[in-house]
Amino acid sequence: MGAVTLDRFGSEWRPGGAPLYAARALAALGLRARVLAIAGPGADLEALSGHELEVVDAEASLRFEHEPAGESRRLRLVVRPERALTARDLPPGWGDAEVLVLAPLLPDDLDVVSFGGVGSGLVGLLAQGLQRRVAPDGVVSLAGEPSEALCTALGAGHARTTVFLSSEEVAGWPREALPALASSCARVVVTRGAAGAEVHRAGEAPLAVAAAPADARDTTGGGDAFAAAFMAALAGGAGDAGAGALAARLAAATVARVGPAELPAVALQGSGVEVGDAVVAQ
Repeated sequence: MGAVTLDRFGSEWRPGGAPLYAARALAALGLRARVLAIAGPGADLEALSGHELEVVDAEASLRFEHEPAGESRRLRLVVRPERALTARDLPPGWGDAEVLVLAPLLPDDLDVVSFGGVGSGLVGLLAQGLQRRVAPDGVVSLAGEPSEALCTALGAGHARTTVFLSSEEVAGWPREALPALASSCARVVVTRGAAGAEVHRAGEAPLAVAAAPADARDTTGGGDAFAAAFMAALAGGAGDAGAGALAARLAAATVARVGPAELPAVALQGSGVEVGDAVVAQ
């Protein structure tokens, strides 16, 4: 579940949002997902073709500006939908989801807690939005520790939830914060771009996941593709190492393209990873 966005890079506006990138990754795996999204008039939904789609209409799509800031870029919120997605927006029959992938882009654009009673299988929480703070001028910054929104989203009894964060989002955390977060869920996956990823489980040494080779053109959405593929692989019975390797391949294919482009098919036969049906809730 999540928002379809418009993202401005210089003078160019591109469609974006976790639903589009996750849907492309799952399509490359040969999976047809259910996607619950919120979008404004005229939103580009081409990346969702082939999937079962429920769109909540908003007056305007979520919009961000990506502004150069030295060697990195600064994110500015321009427009937000007038309401959050909640579990009440799910169509009849979608409550039996085998896998939920929840992808808030802001602390309040997706009511993560409301989805706690949906399905009984795996949950993937792309938690970047829960770590964001929005200043009055729209500039987005990151919390220096696990945010109250993230802690509330996990609550108690979230042994089925995998939390995904980037290295940028955890960079300022106290040393003990990441192990503590891992103890409150199934695992925490920290993506590190070209340096790969790490899987953190309570009481275990982090598992390193190597990045797949990529000629990166646009890193936007790489983490979304990684998370969707990782959760699909887990649903198919893969372990952390196998899920990470498959996810790295999909992330590499994503960043080699600009925007949520179609990805080449990934053959699962012989890879050691069997993938079941997935539901993407973003």
